[in-house]
Formats: sequence, C-alpha cells, structure tokens
Amino acid sequence: MSGRTLARTLALSASLLGLAACAPGNGASTSVSKLNAGIIGGQDATGNEEFAKTVVLLYDKAVGAICTASILSDKLLVTAAHCVSSTPTSLYVVFGTDVNSTDIIVRRVVTTATTPAWPTNQDKDLNTGDMAMVGFVGGLPEGFKAAKMLADSSQLKDGETVTLAGYGLSDGVAGTGAGKLRFVDTTIQQAAYSDSEILMEQSKGKGACHGDSGGPAYIMVNGERLLAGVTSRGVNDPENHCNVSAAYTSIAYYQDWITQEAATLSTQVDKITEALKQAQAKKDGSANAPSNSASNGSQNPPSNAPATGNGQASNAPAAPVRRSHKRKSPQTPGNAAA
Repeated sequence: MSGRTLARTLALSASLLGLAACAPGNGASTSVSKLNAGIIGGQDATGNEEFAKTVVLLYDKAVGAICTASILSDKLLVTAAHCVSSTPTSLYVVFGTDVNSTDIIVRRVVTTATTPAWPTNQDKDLNTGDMAMVGFVGGLPEGFKAAKMLADSSQLKDGETVTLAGYGLSDGVAGTGAGKLRFVDTTIQQAAYSDSEILMEQSKGKGACHGDSGGPAYIMVNGERLLAGVTSRGVNDPENHCNVSAAYTSIAYYQDWITQEAATLSTQVDKITEALKQAQAKKDGSANAPSNSASNGSQNPPSNAPATGNGQASNAPAAPVRRSHKRKSPQTPGNAAA
C-alpha cells in the first residue's frame, strides 16, 4: 500500500465509517481493559505545540485499528505492546494531527519488539509489561523530533499534573471523535500503582480513551516536558466509558530495556533500509537496461552483464476492570485499497 493510498484509506475510515473501539477481550482476566481510546475533555492539537511533533498515529491495516505512539528517534517509536499484535508489515506510522488532512505523511513499519514481561503478564492485573518499540523506514518528516524521556520514576508524585495525548475518542460514551490528535491535563492518581505502572485520574471528565493506547503521558521537570508513561488500559471501568482510571506503563521502569532494544531495532532498520535501496536500484537498473533483440525475437543480456548457464543476466486493586483502548473500525479500512 502506498502512502497516498493509505492516506485516502485513513481519511475514508474516519469520515465515513467512524473509528470504533475494539470490544473488550474474552481473555483469562476480566480485571483490566486495554486502552485503545481517545482523549476526553481535552482540546484538538494544532500541530504547533511542542509535544505534537513527537506524537504519531499507528495504523494496523490487518484489523483496521488505530493506536498512538511517541517518537524515540528517526527510526524508532514507543507504544503499547497490545498495539503491535499484527505482523510489522500490517502497521503504518502516520505523521500529522488529523487523518482527514491531505497533509499527513505515512511511513512503513518493518520491525517491532515487546517487553519480555508482555507474553506472560498481559492478562494479569498488574505489571503487564504493556510496552513495545516500533522500527520504521523513511526517517522523520521535517519538523518532527524525538520525545525526551523521564529516567527517574521517583520524580512522579501523587496528585501531580500530567498531560495526556492521543488520537482516540473524544467521547467514550458516544464512541465518537477518533482520528484527531488531542491533549488534556489530568493528575496522577497513584504514582506507584505497581512496580512498572502509573495510575491516572479519569473520573473528572478528563483522560485517555479508545485509540489513545500507546500514547504519551508527560510531566514537567525543571521546565522540561518529559515522556513518563505509555497508555495501557482502563481500570475499574466496567462500562468501558473511559471515566474512572487509566494505567500507564512506566518509561523510567523500562529505561534499560528501551536502551538495549533501541540498538537492536536500529540495526535491523538500517539493514532493511539498505536492502530496500539495493532492491530499488536493481529494479531501476533493470528498467533502464538496453535490450538487444535477435532476429528470432529472443532477448540477450547487455554485453557487460555476467551470464548464467541459460544465457540470462544474473514485535493492586481488588478486581479492577480491564478494557482495551485500541480503536477499531467496524469495517477494516485496509481492505478498501491495496
């Protein structure tokens, strides 16, 4: 799928179909729901905000779902692990504040990795390890940059103001508003909800919702906005309305894993990028190669090409409630175009 085709598909999904939330899963645990939701009680980002150039939309063509992610480098993102359940080739990175805009820029995902805890802990109530890194090719569009990460979790305090951002729903009850980057300020409910997670206050009409999964939570430290968490799931929200609490996976807790995985994934992206360049060069060379037709209509390779034998060129509280915040189309938009 080309960037232009995907842009049209995303816009069509948002304007005609609506980007609906994934239904809660029927897994072993019913205690916590994964947040693939949108920002509630906030405001639309203009794209000029400092943080807006560090946030992107992650589109899963295989299931027609959207998540949010933060930029770590010119080839890496951090998001929620439950946002990369499909193969990397089904995922696309979308740069821009509105999927309906003609100005969005699309990049291909080529590799992903989840935390070691995710495969065994994803259905648990706490310490699920819901974080993933995403490698993409094509680099960053002009103006976009990496987010700065919080390295010390002791700087997180109960009651502290936190800014949440994402492309999810703006109304968790009506199920509307996905596809636009929004942001909102709320507070930290429990800075140490678990060893690796932060709990955000959402009962006052402000918070994250479906489509915001993988999106950022920022705190201010010495005048600098730092990425502190990744949107994971709703907590104690049986109706899945995104109006109780939300759990975020801690960036500081997984700092060592992020550093190690960044080196591995960056190498993979570089190798894939080089392979793609070589394949394109070969394709271009083949298209431009002269052809000498013999009288019997057969083609011979150029005189300087090596010939083969046939003559051819050679990714806690008691009984809390789990809800997913991954935003899904009622009809898979990826099937609309190839």
